[in-house]
Amino acid sequence: MKKPAVGKISIQLRRSELGREILIQDDGAGIDPRLVARKALKMKLFSEEQLKSMSADQIIQIVFKPEFSTRDAATDVSGRGVGMDVVKSNIEKLGGNLELRSELGKGTSILLRF
Repeated sequence: MKKPAVGKISIQLRRSELGREILIQDDGAGIDPRLVARKALKMKLFSEEQLKSMSADQIIQIVFKPEFSTRDAATDVSGRGVGMDVVKSNIEKLGGNLELRSELGKGTSILLRF
């Protein structure tokens, strides 16, 4: 699915019965679980059998593995900096948690809860 060159990102701050939340959403292409699975297999993080038994949501969570990236090389705008594992562990050190959801062709959301 071809997406427009200009996307939308929304950030919501809210309170819930579980604490304070920050919801970040985009209307991008989403995370492709097939791409994540291929890279995880190439990096020998999981076997083919393990990946076949995982749901798309479980495969997307692989992005939180240390040093995981779908990029083979860094560019000027991606593939550098802090990995998602570091982001998640720092949120958890602050007493929070992070939920990642993505739908191919629709976008990605990250919910930070403290």
